[in-house]
Amino acid sequence: MNGPLTQGQIEDAILRLVEALEDGTHDYRDICQATADAEADYKLAYHQEIVRLADLGTRSNVETRKARATLNARDLYRAHLTTTGAKEAVKDAQATKRAALDAMRTLAANVRAQT
Repeated sequence: MNGPLTQGQIEDAILRLVEALEDGTHDYRDICQATADAEADYKLAYHQEIVRLADLGTRSNVETRKARATLNARDLYRAHLTTTGAKEAVKDAQATKRAALDAMRTLAANVRAQT
């Protein structure tokens, strides 16, 4: 550590964190849209496959039809899971930035109290 932080340094850090939170909000919006699209694509393909299998008239139980539908929509299912994971990562990053911002606010209050 190079010594105590000044009020100006703390304020600069707060501004950087606020900008990062704003950018992260836009990133979160984008990944939420991508997640919704991926989920819709997967569910559509999955249900189309269930109907296709039912229309074939092959005798199989519900679990087998579900398994076949999932296998035939696996790329879309993977995209759905991947975007869901990315969404959670962006959400966690935002929480970390908020915690850092709270810490900086505390430091700013402590520095103000000392001057």
